[in-house]
Amino acid sequence: MPRLLVLRHAQSLWNAGGLFQGWSDAPLSELGEAQAARAGRALATVGVRPGLVACSDLARARRTAEVLAAETGYDKPLVVDVGLREQDLGDWNGLTRREVEERWPAELAERRRGRLVDAPGGESAAQFVARWSAALGRVGAAVCETGEEVAVTVTHGGVMLALEQALGAPGRECAIPTCRVGGWRSGARGAWRTWWPPSTSNWPLLTWKTPPAPCNFSLHGSGGHPQPSPA
Repeated sequence: MPRLLVLRHAQSLWNAGGLFQGWSDAPLSELGEAQAARAGRALATVGVRPGLVACSDLARARRTAEVLAAETGYDKPLVVDVGLREQDLGDWNGLTRREVEERWPAELAERRRGRLVDAPGGESAAQFVARWSAALGRVGAAVCETGEEVAVTVTHGGVMLALEQALGAPGRECAIPTCRVGGWRSGARGAWRTWWPPSTSNWPLLTWKTPPAPCNFSLHGSGGHPQPSPA
């Protein structure tokens, strides 16, 4: 049964500076490079050998995927999908948390509670969910078509948050994106788990066991379980 592991990118220069990024394309910091290598080694240590590595097209995710792929022995081309990008945060891009709080306190408070919000001047929550869920569906279909057992997808904190919500994870109070949640949730249509391998800092991995048939799947972002798509 295929598994889809979803990983947040390593620290970027804008992460280090405490800035909201959205679609801004900051590269990894020196610490981020080390984090990506450490995460890849941790996955290899516990036996993860991805048959497919996917990522968003933004530099912080793509570079994380490149380093992780090298550490896990993955030598095929990366599957780069623009749909795996972070939510376009519009007017928040490039601002500090304090600056956002001064202008949009209610929206930031909701986001801190682990809830999606419509980004002012950017992408609505509904648009964001539709985009990344379609992208993960493409990754899931690709790993099923190739017959591989494990796919690793490097994406962004907002996608992780939205994916947890779509899979029915309990709400949590946290500062985005350095928050953690754990536990199993299962049902007739599959199972998921959030997991932190050793030495991966604040990166949760989401393990998804897809239903046996049909192989393709889609996600719905309103608190429901994953729904298998028509064959």
